[in-house]
Amino acid sequence: MSYLTDRYQKYVSFNNSLEADIVPQKYFWTAIVIVFAVANTSVDRIHKLIFIVLQNLPVKGIENSLIKYEVEKAEIGIHYIISIKGFLFFVAFLALACPIIVSVMRSPSFWHKLGIKRIAVAAVYFFLALSLLAFPYSYPYGLNAHPSGLSGLGLSYGKMSLSPFAESYEIVARRLLKPAIAYFIQMQGNLLYYLFSLICIYILIFMTLVFLESKISSKHRIGENKLIIYTRKFWVYLSVMTSSYMMVCFQWPGYPENISFILILLAACLPMSRQARLGIVALCMVNHDGSAFALIPIILFCFPKQERIPALFTVVLFYGIWFFSHGLNLHKGLASHVVVGNHSNWSLLTKNPGLAVAGVFFAYKLLWFLLLYATQRLWSQGEREIALAIASITLFSLVMLLLAWDTTRLTGFGFLGMLIALVVVANDYSQLVISQRQILLAIVSANIIIPSYNILLEIPDSLFHYPYLGIYKAIEQIVQLVLP
Repeated sequence: MSYLTDRYQKYVSFNNSLEADIVPQKYFWTAIVIVFAVANTSVDRIHKLIFIVLQNLPVKGIENSLIKYEVEKAEIGIHYIISIKGFLFFVAFLALACPIIVSVMRSPSFWHKLGIKRIAVAAVYFFLALSLLAFPYSYPYGLNAHPSGLSGLGLSYGKMSLSPFAESYEIVARRLLKPAIAYFIQMQGNLLYYLFSLICIYILIFMTLVFLESKISSKHRIGENKLIIYTRKFWVYLSVMTSSYMMVCFQWPGYPENISFILILLAACLPMSRQARLGIVALCMVNHDGSAFALIPIILFCFPKQERIPALFTVVLFYGIWFFSHGLNLHKGLASHVVVGNHSNWSLLTKNPGLAVAGVFFAYKLLWFLLLYATQRLWSQGEREIALAIASITLFSLVMLLLAWDTTRLTGFGFLGMLIALVVVANDYSQLVISQRQILLAIVSANIIIPSYNILLEIPDSLFHYPYLGIYKAIEQIVQLVLP
């Protein structure tokens, strides 16, 4: 049993730090409430709230005040409400980020042992290699592509970065963190926000390498020759990064979830205090509300037992404030998610089940077989806790398919489970028979050349047409010539 516990701690559990709280607890929880409230409360809702309060004041002649407020509310919003929201968010953000920064800074031995400079350089090579597969500039071919380089809703986030605390577009307004960071560091507007998104892609690649290199034991690495080791590792890592959690960042620059993925990988790699982990949960939620479907299984399987209830409560608190901001009207809150055009997302899902399955497949392509192999091997070895953790972390994000139509992108929110599966297989690689090694390497290699389609339920053609420039587009065109 101790062996199983050791392996679970190695592969699944997040490393704990016994550091004392940086921020007093009452201030820390206040900061969480503030960022959630700012993200979920638009200026229009604040105006409505103020109007209701004024309307119910038992003051004679209040009608004149209401008329004056209605006339001046735009100026009040610009000069007061937006500024107050921005100031409160900035202060609360610093309070939540501080424990995370301290945990990163107090791990010099981790970074030194890992070889941070080597990984930083390697991340550049992987960025370039992935750019050759799918260039992160799809104008004019990509979905709602813009000359700035942003695509899809990325354009809305780019616009939001100009004044994130004034945003009223329901879907993007509460996904505040990434546009707010761009705003604070003066990377505002479509072009600069696009460049900021490219930086975020690089950091995500860097953190993926940090995770893999810190978890895969050197004694299990393939081969004896260093050139063989590094070459195979390069192709294996590149194959993993063609999964949707990474490739969608290249196809649709500007989307915010890569910030959440970076924070999750930080928690998975570094020893952290309970406050730092809780800060990561809060910031992930205010970055993208769908982060809950990545976080819930991670909290249940990876967090220390005593931290699970506060972390889950943080997720629930976000949705509680969101629910309250919609006047306790669930239908109104979900309307922007479950309806696409004139169709509900559920009707699209039931109408095109094959397209939905394809969307799920292309999230990890052939690496689904790696996941099945890893979980089956762990299960047969009696290590069912690890197998269950990997499967849950990878698959729980599928719940989002009931609410949204970009199936490949949302399935990728469970990426951490896939990375853990790869680590398990890599560390057991020397114990496998030659035929098993060859099959696994063949799967990983073939996975690279399969184009990473980004399937959308509303657009059936997304399964047959690859609009993003690069080698994958060339492969698709060759296949269409051979198989018209």
